[in-house]
Amino acid sequence: MGVFRSLFFLSQVILINLLSFTVSSNQMIDYFCNNSSSNTYQTNRDTLLASLSNKTNKYGYSSSSEGVNPDTVHAMALCRADVELDTCRECINNATAMLGSCRVARVPTGWPEYDPNDMEGIVWYDYCMVRYSRKAMEGVLAGDPRVYAWNVQKNATSVEPFKDALRNLLMNDLRVRAAKGGTRRKFDSGNAPGPDNIPIYAFTQCTPDLSKQECEDCLQQAIEDIPNCCGFGPVGGRVLKPSCNFRYENASFLMVIPDLGNENNTRTRTIIIIVASVTTSVIFVIVSFFIILRLRKKNQGDYPGKPRTYVEGKF
Repeated sequence: MGVFRSLFFLSQVILINLLSFTVSSNQMIDYFCNNSSSNTYQTNRDTLLASLSNKTNKYGYSSSSEGVNPDTVHAMALCRADVELDTCRECINNATAMLGSCRVARVPTGWPEYDPNDMEGIVWYDYCMVRYSRKAMEGVLAGDPRVYAWNVQKNATSVEPFKDALRNLLMNDLRVRAAKGGTRRKFDSGNAPGPDNIPIYAFTQCTPDLSKQECEDCLQQAIEDIPNCCGFGPVGGRVLKPSCNFRYENASFLMVIPDLGNENNTRTRTIIIIVASVTTSVIFVIVSFFIILRLRKKNQGDYPGKPRTYVEGKF
């Protein structure tokens, strides 16, 4: 009887952890910000950032401004296209709170276009990006500052074939398809077989205010940064820019991409997928429990496996 109580408790813990995964995995990647000596500018910035989440549309995008010159502030927010609106807005709230708390400048090194008088800031999370500036940003391609991150846990053993497969997927496929998106969303995802049975999963995304050509150009420049970022060795990596970003991994990492033509059906499909995943995981744990229980009767040694984690590195 005690065994079944333990299994029930374990299944509840797994259920809670799986359902809360989308929140806990939304981590900040990097940020830059610059402070202003103007109280009016800071007030306008804080007012604008506080309203940005509520102004974000169902496609996960928002662009707005506050104040008059010389203290006008422009801001923009973009969420990853597979993120539900509630999670998107929560991410933007976290991002704006972080930028709003910036009182000491943190600026990127080696950024040729950086101007301390611009009074701007940007932060990237797993699920969203938020930026503000004294300069207008709607319809303006911004390639800097940029952030590189990569998977240091595993490298491709056949580098050249992996490089060719990755570039073909990102440059010739996903970049072109994302740029064809309309003024609401410019995003695409897909996968391709890699060498040594290593699949490649990836997405590309631009802010929807860019033109088709600007989106293609931004992503091309980002993809060409891979040698600086990752060297085509790691099986996972990302390049983050203000106007576009991409990511690739050797395992699927995206959630269900909302079908915004029918939000009710999307929510139903998402719930079904989550419940199915939870049920499968609970069954797997129960079966594993009995297998381990039987093995322990034969051998009291512990299983020497190590958890596999995703570790990011940044320039």
